Amino acid sequence: MFYANMAIDSIQDAKINFLKQTVKEDSLQKPLVAFVEAQRVFTKQIVKSANDVMNIAAETCANAISGIAKKGE
Repeated sequence: MFYANMAIDSIQDAKINFLKQTVKEDSLQKPLVAFVEAQRVFTKQIVKSANDVMNIAAETCANAISGIAKKGE
């Protein structure tokens, strides 16, 4: 999760820096920056949810395999 969050932050920071350099009108810049921040939160939540699902699936598979191995002994 650390590297995923680091990548998300890097991309979103680059977007914000681009907006701050190109959009000089404050009334337009603020909502655009807020939108990028919302994207950051949304993307991190998707990554966390996907990670949770993968962990649960891996744990379920491991339990199923170990259950089969114990029955076979």
